[in-house]
Amino acid sequence: MRNEVSLAGLSDSRKTWWPRHLKAFAEASQQRPAIDLSVSEETVIQFLRSRRDAGCPAWQRLEIVRAIQFYQQRVLKRPEPSLDHIRMQLEELTDRERMANPDPSNATDVTDDDMLIGRLNAKEPALLQSVRKLMRVRHYAVRTERAYVGWILRFAARVNGWSDGFVSVGENEVKEFLSDLAVNGKVAASTQNQALAA
Repeated sequence: MRNEVSLAGLSDSRKTWWPRHLKAFAEASQQRPAIDLSVSEETVIQFLRSRRDAGCPAWQRLEIVRAIQFYQQRVLKRPEPSLDHIRMQLEELTDRERMANPDPSNATDVTDDDMLIGRLNAKEPALLQSVRKLMRVRHYAVRTERAYVGWILRFAARVNGWSDGFVSVGENEVKEFLSDLAVNGKVAASTQNQALAA
């Protein structure tokens, strides 16, 4: 692998773990990590299956794919082969594994807070930071986190929750919000369920 690849913008944890994932991928595909890796869909799938068979959870395999995609973009400067469909499948599998095992102490043995939580925006309200931390510890997909935060922001705007820290908000306000989504917003039941979960 070329050493001049810029890791700027990555969390400290990813700066540590992604090169390790790439080195393991190189070794598994019998390539020398000192030179450019050849990335093919077949070799990536083979490596991910071997990691799965070794007991690697979906969220870690997802990080492997993200590391390989980062390498493709920053070093190889080629988006092909597209691994987006593999990444999306692993995001869904990560969500399912998280639902089956919601206890974060059983989900991972990684102790590095950056690996589990990542960067948070200090300008966001404390409640949103807490929500993001919890979702990241439980390995929710990034798109799920964004959706939930979006619903929380919509709900807060409707009930003016930020002004008193949601002290005056109760079950009735939640019911009214969800009813309004169904009646006036004409959202699907699954969308309403997502808003309720958020």
